[in-house]
Amino acid sequence: MQTTLYIGGVNVDLFEDEPILVNYSLTDVKEPASRKVSHTKTITLPNTANNAQIFKQLFVINKDNTISGYDPNIRVVAFVENGSGNCISGYFQLTGISKTGTDVKYTGVIYADEKNLFSQMGDSFLQGNPNPANDVDLDTGTSPLLYRPADYQKAYVNGFVAGGTAAELFVIDSGTNTTQSTAPFYNIPYTNLRMAMKFKHIWDRIFAKYNTTYSSTFLNSTRFKSMMYLDTHKTANLSTSQANNQLARVNLTTEIAYTNGAFLLYNNELQDTGNRYSTSTGIYTASSNRKYTVSLQVLVQSRLRATEGPQTFPSTNIIDVRIRPRVRKNGVSLAVGNELIQTITIPSGTYANGTTWNFVLGTAETYTIPFEITFDAQAGDLIDVIVETNIIAAISYPFLTSDIKILVGSTALFKATENQLALNDTYNKNSLPAAQHKQKDFIIDVLRMFNLYLLWDGVNYIVEPRDTFYTLGTQLDWTQKIDRSQEITITPIGQLNWRQIQFMAKKDADYYSDQYFTNNKEVYGQQNVFNQNQFITETKKVELSFAPPLSVSTAANYPKLQHIYKLNNGVAEAIDGLPRYAYWAGWKEEGSVFSQITGAGAAVQYDGYAYVGEFDDPIAPTFSVLYGPPRAVYYQTFGTLAITDNDLYSAYYQNELLNQISANAKLITCYVYLTPLEINNLKLYDLVVVDGVNCIISKISDYNTTTIQPTQVELIQFIQ
Repeated sequence: MQTTLYIGGVNVDLFEDEPILVNYSLTDVKEPASRKVSHTKTITLPNTANNAQIFKQLFVINKDNTISGYDPNIRVVAFVENGSGNCISGYFQLTGISKTGTDVKYTGVIYADEKNLFSQMGDSFLQGNPNPANDVDLDTGTSPLLYRPADYQKAYVNGFVAGGTAAELFVIDSGTNTTQSTAPFYNIPYTNLRMAMKFKHIWDRIFAKYNTTYSSTFLNSTRFKSMMYLDTHKTANLSTSQANNQLARVNLTTEIAYTNGAFLLYNNELQDTGNRYSTSTGIYTASSNRKYTVSLQVLVQSRLRATEGPQTFPSTNIIDVRIRPRVRKNGVSLAVGNELIQTITIPSGTYANGTTWNFVLGTAETYTIPFEITFDAQAGDLIDVIVETNIIAAISYPFLTSDIKILVGSTALFKATENQLALNDTYNKNSLPAAQHKQKDFIIDVLRMFNLYLLWDGVNYIVEPRDTFYTLGTQLDWTQKIDRSQEITITPIGQLNWRQIQFMAKKDADYYSDQYFTNNKEVYGQQNVFNQNQFITETKKVELSFAPPLSVSTAANYPKLQHIYKLNNGVAEAIDGLPRYAYWAGWKEEGSVFSQITGAGAAVQYDGYAYVGEFDDPIAPTFSVLYGPPRAVYYQTFGTLAITDNDLYSAYYQNELLNQISANAKLITCYVYLTPLEINNLKLYDLVVVDGVNCIISKISDYNTTTIQPTQVELIQFIQ
């Protein structure tokens, strides 16, 4: 049986007696929620003229392979054909070169494309990578979201999941919400508006970044579209690009000649991506309503100038000149700050009108004025800098005036004082992810939440929950294909794996998460599953990098919100929470007015709220995005709350785990005759029948592409 290997579209020469062995695998019964990747065993290749051309003579030690060479760090598409089509496709990883005299051999492995996706992501974060090119762009091409109460309303909330928008506003309590005894009972500062972004939007942007596609009924379902990534920063912040667009750093490369009071027109921009500063007018234009900070380093030389003459000085005069920079807003000077005194000596004598006496420059501190001021500005306000001067003397010198010259090297920095969003700012979606949240961790968390199986089919990724996944294939009867002359091993699965599995999200540091953990010794919504097998003791964990949603209200008529703060000596203190997920359930508890958003002009009152929490409904839940029913909830209702047990575990893991701990569940290891056509057409979601029993394929080990011989197969008896 002829086997052909292609690397980068080129047919590679093989050793005649060197088989290519392929391992096919998807999951491991010993590690629930783990996923495996199909791959070849190590392939050894000869150094023929053809192969030397492919690998660009990489074996030559002193060859510079950065120049028209083969780069082993770059993924190269590869696939193996065995006469009936591709038996594995993915990419080739060169793992080594051996050289004995003139004999050269290359070794490498082909990995299926699942590994390719995760390898491309590497350890890159969603946002905030040292190289911004590695960031996932969550904002470009999306509808703008404005940071204002007007964009938090029932119509937007209820239309969000089915609509095409990527994110919407909801509200949290960062420790600053207040209550009162009369309606509206609950006051929410507008600064507690936060963004919720669809998981699906983030997933799609990651896949698009790596030019990868997927096919999934589940990922296009209403349930998944209702899954949200919540902004849990202590404040809603500008994105890095927004903050940079507020910043202008300028300096002076040509001095400003002597004048009695100077307007500082900085002629050189060092940084001004937002074009906030004009070197032709000397004006910085504020872009939003917020606090701004202007930091100056003014290098200045003063002089005295006679305005009348002749004038006689019978003795030496020592006169101080005061120099004071001022920042102006719309032409009006703001508060006075630092000033500098330069002392000038006028020797005795008679001087004509227009005579000047210059301050003698010394060390930098004698002519440098540092100055910084913070102030409130509105969008469109015009900010500029002037320098004032006057004479300070015990006696009057009406025939003298002071002038100043602004020296080369003077600088100014205009910037937003804080990264916090201001009213009516655009809420950039790239500001959402928590610090150092890795792309691969997000994808893995989604897989773990819903027990999703991800399989590359040669065109795109198939992504479905485990129970759906095994409905996609066909039923194959292998009863007559088993080599019964070889040992068949049947192992009860319950003896292979675990005594207990803990399904959990990550514990956050907020007050209520701490309180729940202290009281219950587990994370909110944790599910502990026990195997009754008495011969094993191992405990395993399936843990998310996300914190779980935890809704709070201290009275029944208060909105059920995420409270993300801790108590410091009894005082609420906002924190930057972990990445937190939740279910977007729409506008809830409509009725009389019971809450309002304040601090943005006239208070906006509401008769309901956007519920973004652990359930599909806070009053009558039918589905929970926790792994298990919480032992306590922290919100009040007018009636009895019945907690649903239709949660992530029961909906997506229970069948698989029951399959494993069933007394009938078996792991069957046997040898099966598989033709090239059968192996090429085989899908890892196909069901296999052996002696009338349905099984799923756990792995196929060392399938030989060059000969037809029994191949070791590991099957899991499929109970449910």
